Amino acid sequence: MKKVLLLSIGIILFVGLLGRAILHYHGVQVTSWYRTPWKNAGVNGKWLSLHLIGWAYDVIPVNGAIRAALAQYPWKVVVESDHIHLQIL
Repeated sequence: MKKVLLLSIGIILFVGLLGRAILHYHGVQVTSWYRTPWKNAGVNGKWLSLHLIGWAYDVIPVNGAIRAALAQYPWKVVVESDHIHLQIL
């Protein structure tokens, strides 16, 4: 059981870091990634936000070129007024 839990945590961390590497490759600036429950509450995040496990990113700039580059990956893309919110699917 302990090994399964550690493996699961490792996979979650790996996927989150891989997402960061992909964003860096495309020149996207990440303004928010992993959040503690306290930080998430402080920014009025959803209580089951994927930011809590590092599978959501808030990025800038908001432009068509960035959105086109991100469209090739399995992310849910939500365009906000001042940033793009990405969630790993």
